Amino acid sequence: PEMENAGFFYYTGLKGWLYWFGAISAIGLGSIPAQDLMQRMLSAKSEKVASYSSYWAALLYITVGMLPVMIGMIYFHINPDLGLEDAMNKILIFTAVDYLPPILTVIFVSALVSALMSSSDSAILATASVIGNNGSKYVKKDISEAQSLKITRLFVPIVTCAALVLAMYFQTIYNLMVIAWSILLVGLFAPYAAAFFWKKANQIGAISSFFAGFTAWIASYFYFLPDTMAANVDVAPGISGLHFDWAMWDALYIASPLGLLASIVTLIVVSLATQKTDVPKPLRDITGDILPTINWRGIFTRGHEDHTGHLTADELMHDER
Repeated sequence: PEMENAGFFYYTGLKGWLYWFGAISAIGLGSIPAQDLMQRMLSAKSEKVASYSSYWAALLYITVGMLPVMIGMIYFHINPDLGLEDAMNKILIFTAVDYLPPILTVIFVSALVSALMSSSDSAILATASVIGNNGSKYVKKDISEAQSLKITRLFVPIVTCAALVLAMYFQTIYNLMVIAWSILLVGLFAPYAAAFFWKKANQIGAISSFFAGFTAWIASYFYFLPDTMAANVDVAPGISGLHFDWAMWDALYIASPLGLLASIVTLIVVSLATQKTDVPKPLRDITGDILPTINWRGIFTRGHEDHTGHLTADELMHDER
């Protein structure tokens, strides 16, 4: 059954589970294959530092990341008559202005803008560098590093303008972030994770997984859209009739777990069916050596590392055997 005027709790049963799993996994799993995260991982001085840093980052993500969420919930509880647009995008600013001294308000807003700019430039550079370094090789296989760099620089302003257009049209920051991670969830998470943990994953399986997950996500979106449209009629004071933006976001959330499932199933089936025509390739480092998987869990194992943070020669030989 479905409850009227229940907000996020409108959806129950299977749709309710899909809604909440989609909203949580989009951030929890969808952000894993994001390139800006990999930029920070690959900049670590050793494998050990990268592994430990990931666990510390996860802990901080849960604790520090909950602070603005709790602040928003408390402020909205104190000010229940807050306008809809203000409630979605401006609560942190209002909280600082109402409850902090002017000097601390300036510091807080400056820090907030700094964090936004830092995240924005990482996302812009990540997208442009993927196009310049990876995408350009499909057009010209023997492209030089100088040409690749020029393409990357060219696409920095293009990506910036595209992001600006999206931000102007979809004005809810949270929804934009979740949808961006949902695309990664349904298309990239399964092949990315399989590359580390499943030796039979191959290129054809990964590409098929991406298209299958994305296609299933879009198809499921249109399937659930009539239900979410019915759930978003007269949903807030001052809004009469259908609020299509919310219906669209809800349908995308509910559809994302099905896209992920299709991506995983397709990856397994296609990879197993094409083992002979597309032989799986092992992970290699920048020098071409095969990467071991002995200490991939980092903190939970006791792999012996040398002073550079790499596994010792004895462990490499053991892993190859």
